[in-house]
Amino acid sequence: MEEEAEEMTKAEKMKSKTGANIGISTGGKMDNRKKNLKPRVEKSERELLLELLEKVYYEGEFIHLALRKLFSDYPGLGSREKAFLTRSSHGILERYLQLDYVISLYSSVKLKKLKPVVLLSLRIAIYQLLFMDKIPDHAIVDEAVKSIKKRKLQGLVPFVNAVLRKIVGEKEEIKKKLASLPKEDAVSLCLPPDILEVFLKDYGRERTIAMAEAFLQSDGGFYIRNESGEGERVSGNILEEERFRSGAVTIQDFSSQAVGKSLKLK
Repeated sequence: MEEEAEEMTKAEKMKSKTGANIGISTGGKMDNRKKNLKPRVEKSERELLLELLEKVYYEGEFIHLALRKLFSDYPGLGSREKAFLTRSSHGILERYLQLDYVISLYSSVKLKKLKPVVLLSLRIAIYQLLFMDKIPDHAIVDEAVKSIKKRKLQGLVPFVNAVLRKIVGEKEEIKKKLASLPKEDAVSLCLPPDILEVFLKDYGRERTIAMAEAFLQSDGGFYIRNESGEGERVSGNILEEERFRSGAVTIQDFSSQAVGKSLKLK
């Protein structure tokens, strides 16, 4: 008891020196610093990506809203992490038909019988293996296995590991197989069969193929010329700006702006 009391006394003295105890003011500097500190991101990028895709696929969230909420919940994410999460999530959503096609080639279990977390983990890993070249193959497989372990699905670790290692060993053959699919094939164009059928009927084969290939291209840059030369430079996330929240400022991509132009408004 004496030792505990002595430790408590020492702790109280330390608090009084730092001004951390109740009733001692530090001019608000300590509180301000605490408020400005960004919470450390405790989860890996892949864990965040997996949770993000679960919200989109199984909870019906729109990807841009899910990303916005994710960045808001984890303000400690840097620009590199945000770019990775944005590119990966959009890429997986765009190419899920191709990813599922590859899974079906190497999985002994049908897609419909795979647990959702296993299916998404495989999609993430295969997308990185086939369409992202800056992540080592062994790291991709390792992260996929870790994600399954963290979900307490130890019994499925050998399955995920085996499927991905087979794909790693035949990665170039898989790319050739995807490239050799018929041009108007749903998997090749990454268009669901029912949508592909409508497009072929309304636009014909050649235009449908051109449109689908354009969908898979990265967005080109564009700018709007400001004739007055006047503007205001702001820093940080514009989505958090009061003017954006109030509707005084909005964000549009090129296609949204083109609609207004086609109306010939005066």
